[in-house]
Amino acid sequence: MKFRTRRARLFYEIESELRANKPSPERLLDIFEQYEVDNISLIHKLKKKKKVTLNKINGAIKQSIKAHGNISESNFSSTSKRIYGSLLENEPEESVNYLKIFLINFILYTIFYGILFITYLLFF
Repeated sequence: MKFRTRRARLFYEIESELRANKPSPERLLDIFEQYEVDNISLIHKLKKKKKVTLNKINGAIKQSIKAHGNISESNFSSTSKRIYGSLLENEPEESVNYLKIFLINFILYTIFYGILFITYLLFF
């Protein structure tokens, strides 16, 4: 039987065990342990994917700084294109969410205007 979620599989296995003539506590523990192993492996997979994405973004920002110097308002579009390109590079079958581009631009503007504000406070 194919399940859409791990929770559905867990529910089915527990229900099957409880419907047995003599439900085994050991079997129930094994079911829960398998569920936890699956959860932990998913967490590690998501952490690894997040780290890879962050490394791609960091690389694109470094590449932009090497190409244009400091990130400023005039080269935000180039930087965001580089970041977008780095996210697309190894994922041709997956569409990249446009929200990521918005967030990247937002982060860059926040950094730029934060630095500008701190500079203003220090020198004026």
